[in-house]
Amino acid sequence: MEAKDWEQIDAAMQRGYSHAMSNDSVPACNEWKKAWSSIIAAMDSGNFSTIEDFDEAFTGQQCVYNWASDYEIELRNAVTEDISFAKERLSFCTEYINRIADKEELNSLNMKAAIANSYFQLGMVEEGEKRYEALTAEYPAWGWGWLYWSDEYIYYAENRNDYKAIEILNKALKVEDVDEKVEIKSRLRETYEKCGMHEDASSIVIDDWDYGIPLSEIGNVTRAMKQELDNAANDIFGAQDLAERTKKVGRNEPCPCGSGKKYKKCCGF
Repeated sequence: MEAKDWEQIDAAMQRGYSHAMSNDSVPACNEWKKAWSSIIAAMDSGNFSTIEDFDEAFTGQQCVYNWASDYEIELRNAVTEDISFAKERLSFCTEYINRIADKEELNSLNMKAAIANSYFQLGMVEEGEKRYEALTAEYPAWGWGWLYWSDEYIYYAENRNDYKAIEILNKALKVEDVDEKVEIKSRLRETYEKCGMHEDASSIVIDDWDYGIPLSEIGNVTRAMKQELDNAANDIFGAQDLAERTKKVGRNEPCPCGSGKKYKKCCGF
């Protein structure tokens, strides 16, 4: 692609962010749709087979990986103003998943959940159910898959069914290594209480190990992490003078942490 093409994509991204920062989701999505169409055109030209390949070459202020997450969120927000954006969200998330090489990275999981949620928004509950079932079957330990699914029956009036949510959350807790266990248990206990099932609610106990480590050890772990970060910072910057440390790093320059990635894809995230 020519420099002007990169500039057009970057300009559309930045205009979208200007709208998003003003909570104007619809115009933000309209700008970002232009950017996405140009990205797809560039990939289809044969130059880039995956989003990762595109990001390596892209010289804009953002990388597609980070921006795509923001685009999905704004599409979700835009649905409250115009239901047609649910279809656009479906299309975008599906296309993103097809074009990303790493199908198990967090964006891809969130996009799969967004697809299921979009079907619910469109009133296609049966299809949404199938998508959540497939997601939690493939990634049972990803707690947010279960939480997003239960939310469909807790927070959306058109599908409100506390007992269905209870069923989903209990299934999640049967997964031995499920993450977000504290959130799952909290959500389940609150839902039991709303249903007047107080005995069941009191049976949901959140213990130290639901946090991954005993609460008594959190302070020690925090201090150890801080020391590791301080040591890493000294390793990276210790030999540099103050002027070098405070030098502004360009978004497309190598990250000073030494990862080998561009700054915008690493510490400049």
